[in-house]
Amino acid sequence: MRRTIWVGEVQGLAGRRKGSNWLTVSLCMLAYIFSYIDRLVLSLLVGPIRADLAISDTAFGLLTGLAFALFYATLGLPIATLSDRVSRPLVIAWGIVLWSVATMACGLASSFATLFAARVLVGAGEAALAPAVYSLLADLFPERKLGRALSTFSTGLFIGSGLAFLVGGSVIAALSQTGDVTLLGHIFRPWQVCFLLVGAPGLLIASAILRLVHEPFPGGRRPVATEPPFSSADVLRLLARHRALFVPHMLGFTLLAMSTFSLLSWAPAYFIRVHHMSPQRSGTLLGLLSITAGTAGVLVSGWMMDLLARRTLSAAPFWVGIAGAVCTAAAAVVLPFVGAGNTGIAVLTVLMFFSPFPVPTSTVVMQLVPPPGMRSRVSAVFLLCNSLGGLALGAALVGFLNDHVFPAAYGVASSMALVMVVASLAGALVLTQAVAPYRRHLNGLRPASVINAPAADRRSR
Repeated sequence: MRRTIWVGEVQGLAGRRKGSNWLTVSLCMLAYIFSYIDRLVLSLLVGPIRADLAISDTAFGLLTGLAFALFYATLGLPIATLSDRVSRPLVIAWGIVLWSVATMACGLASSFATLFAARVLVGAGEAALAPAVYSLLADLFPERKLGRALSTFSTGLFIGSGLAFLVGGSVIAALSQTGDVTLLGHIFRPWQVCFLLVGAPGLLIASAILRLVHEPFPGGRRPVATEPPFSSADVLRLLARHRALFVPHMLGFTLLAMSTFSLLSWAPAYFIRVHHMSPQRSGTLLGLLSITAGTAGVLVSGWMMDLLARRTLSAAPFWVGIAGAVCTAAAAVVLPFVGAGNTGIAVLTVLMFFSPFPVPTSTVVMQLVPPPGMRSRVSAVFLLCNSLGGLALGAALVGFLNDHVFPAAYGVASSMALVMVVASLAGALVLTQAVAPYRRHLNGLRPASVINAPAADRRSR
């Protein structure tokens, strides 16, 4: 006999465990923080890594973008398939173990090829986190609170980015005083020791999630939502059937991600080259900006989305994302003209505040439109586009422009501005095309209506 678990039923079960629900958010946010520390500490080490491995800005852009995005994108869908069917805390924990060990392996790299391979494995591990967490939080929180839950989780992006800059700069400064370090008979450069130190805490976080985070079902065991479960082909058919919504959603937010990751990947180089700061000082300043302005931007975005949704602005996630994109472009366009000093720092502060607006807004749509048995995989498809088009292409484009179009030391500001302005405005324009389809969905034309259909019926639609 077919048994369908409705998301409202799950939320009713979870509603009696509100404290536990927010503990889950907090632990997942902590994992997200360390994922970004492990991901972005590389960008602060551009100077010593380029010197030791003799690589160009273009090659470094590939390390920060393509190397990470390669498996992050390609493994996202199969890992998300597991997240739709088995214990999501288990998937999250083992993903943390993989990326933490891979981050420590970056500290063993002695060439561009070995560092590239280790970064690929970091991406493979981090591919497990976001789709599983998005799906889990959608089962834990009702729609009226989902924006705040997702934005709280998403603050990990900018807290983690800030700590990456702070910790990386401080560790490099401390290790630079002592020079190379000998461990187990092997000589490590300061940047290699930095990777070893920032990768280790993830193993403790994975252990805590295995012990404290559970599925929101009686006994903590996840039942099968539909029988037979949705296949990956079903997911692709749903995306194709509702392409009027999903194509502009995924393309638009991918363009906005290109802008955000260009900022995060190259802001350290901007302060070092344009403002002539040391790695420690630039790391401290960027860390503070990311933790304060970036975190505030994510939380304000989630708050605005919930507020506008309660006031019947049906396409609130898209309008909040568009507002952030337009403000980001307005600030980025002046970046090459402000030079060094406090004005340049002020512009970076504005960029750090508005660039994260699309982060929680993009995830809400993916949890409200598909049925529960598809959420993780729809998120994985989005993250595939986001990482290949946003992270890999954005970081690499800035590096290419640095090498071939704006080669002077201060040219990094022009490269960042060009990519951010074009990507932000193009993304905002594309997102306007998703407003009407999303409004129709909220008015009752639900793509998720296939959830109760037998498998044969789902495949025939």
